[in-house]
Amino acid sequence: MRRTILVVDDVKMILEVMPSILKLAFPKPEFDIVVLVAEDGAKALQIFGREQLDVILSDVEMPVVDGLELLRKIRETSNVPFFLLTGSYLDYEKDNATLNLATDVIKKPVYVEEIKEKVGKVL
Repeated sequence: MRRTILVVDDVKMILEVMPSILKLAFPKPEFDIVVLVAEDGAKALQIFGREQLDVILSDVEMPVVDGLELLRKIRETSNVPFFLLTGSYLDYEKDNATLNLATDVIKKPVYVEEIKEKVGKVL
């Protein structure tokens, strides 16, 4: 079963390791995971506009368009599962109304087990 996951983060290392974490969490043959990456919310919106996404994992604090604004814009047209990645719960407490639009929150550092548990529920 092919699933496309978009990872959005302004930290290059996270964009480099998340495909491996996702493929460890969801190995073949059960899942055929395609991971797309974007370094900010504006680029993520471009990808969202042209790709059929099954899940979005997005950092909260990013330049150009942050994760909360990205979530609000995506929710205008889609209910795609959207997970906020955060290094601190304080990141998203700024906007509880937007937080309620998210599928869930995944705390950084990211662990394979948490990804498997939370993202696996929607895949």
